[in-house]
Amino acid sequence: MKLIKLIKEMRLLMLILLVFTYIMVSCGGDDNSETNDFPSANDDSLVVNENSVPGKQNQVVVSANDNIGKDGGKGNDYSILEAPKNGNVTEVSDGVFEYLPNPNYFGEDSFMYTLTDADGDKDSAMVSVTVTEVNSEPIANDDTLTVDENSGAGEGNRINVSQNDVIGSDGGDGDDFSLLNNAGNGTVSEVSDGVFEYVPNADFHGADSFTYSLTDADGDSDTATVHITVNKSEPTSEDFANIDPNFPSFVSIDNTTPAGKKWVKLESMSDEFNFWDSSKWFKSTWNYGVPVYMSTSGENSGVSNGNLWIKATLNESNPEGRWFQTARIHSIDETKYPMYTEARIKAAHISAYNTYWLNNGDINNRDEIDIIENNSKPSCGCKPDYPTTMNSQYFHADSSLNPVTIRNDDNFNNINLSEANPARGVKWNEAYQTFGVWWKDSKNIQFYLNGEAVGSVTVGEDRSGSIYPNREFTRELEIIFDLWTFDADWIGGLALKNDLLDDTINTMKIDWVRTWKLEDE
Repeated sequence: MKLIKLIKEMRLLMLILLVFTYIMVSCGGDDNSETNDFPSANDDSLVVNENSVPGKQNQVVVSANDNIGKDGGKGNDYSILEAPKNGNVTEVSDGVFEYLPNPNYFGEDSFMYTLTDADGDKDSAMVSVTVTEVNSEPIANDDTLTVDENSGAGEGNRINVSQNDVIGSDGGDGDDFSLLNNAGNGTVSEVSDGVFEYVPNADFHGADSFTYSLTDADGDSDTATVHITVNKSEPTSEDFANIDPNFPSFVSIDNTTPAGKKWVKLESMSDEFNFWDSSKWFKSTWNYGVPVYMSTSGENSGVSNGNLWIKATLNESNPEGRWFQTARIHSIDETKYPMYTEARIKAAHISAYNTYWLNNGDINNRDEIDIIENNSKPSCGCKPDYPTTMNSQYFHADSSLNPVTIRNDDNFNNINLSEANPARGVKWNEAYQTFGVWWKDSKNIQFYLNGEAVGSVTVGEDRSGSIYPNREFTRELEIIFDLWTFDADWIGGLALKNDLLDDTINTMKIDWVRTWKLEDE
């Protein structure tokens, strides 16, 4: 009986095991085969603005609603399948696309992309794009134009401002540009839409400008400025050959006379030197340092052959060792700014300063303008450029101030004159040359050489670099001519005694001096 019971229990156990196995197989719990899993890509939408630019606002993260599946990806799972028709799409990073609409486009657009898993299974989806219309205003940008002084109409004086402007999506009607404000020193005309022509006023050079407007079909507008540079024209040989003696020389070369002003000749400080005019000139005898001796003798100064002349002679018998005997000539009349004076001078060819200057006569309380202190034959061996260097400076002295005296210079070498200037590179003793100064106001002094503006100085600016803003020229000044020497390198060295015995080189000659005041027209 026990054996039969044991057999029955074993049959029951086998039946239970068989049923369990069947259930496990049916449920797949015993199946080692793999199931292929596919990625899922879902459509997206994106809204951007017309004429929008790169940035997050133009990007869509398509991976946010996609499923790569159990097979996974490789980190480079997305790609563009079909490009948009009205814009451009780029993949910023895997699963992030950026869409930029074509210029001025608005409306609907779309692009397709593909999602690929590690097994190579794919799915695709569409990104629907809405490009929202934006009221597009025109953009006008500033321009620059460079023309020549006294230039006329033509291509060289035209500018196409439309090249860097944007009319916008609203478009235009073909007549979109207009002149808003004319130039201050020239005339502007519109040759065609967006093309303007500028012609400067006669003899003007410097900076100028005009403004224009750009208007679209909706009436929206923007403005911009054309900044103009008018290059100074180089003078010609004809200009120098036709200088008008009735005006300062620079008027014929580069007339910078202020508008509304005119030059009026000051006859009391002008002379063609056809004779000695004692109503205009006198001689003084105060001396510089040894060896200079100022003489009133007719041997050392006078007027002849259409020149005022100053001669340096040798006087070895002077008891004070003042063997350099010379002269100084002053104008009787005095004047102050605004004024201009110039003289045509040929230097003595000795180591000495040939001077033409303005001064009030008080060394401790003075305004002084040294138009020239020229030495054509330095003896020191240390100033090789002196024969063509125009030494020009100012002094201001006030005994109540500290420092009492300030000064500054701005020297000019005539080898730097314009190429057409016939005196360019000519040494001071080789020919007559015209030296001038425009004393403009209490602060500003401009020097001239042979009709051209050269150095300039500002009263209050010292050669040390210090600035004294309260220093001004306020005094009336006289014209002075003299010829003198000194044993110092800054003057070019002491004159050689033998040179004082040679009448062909020891004389400074002034052909004429002319002075004008600047007055209202």
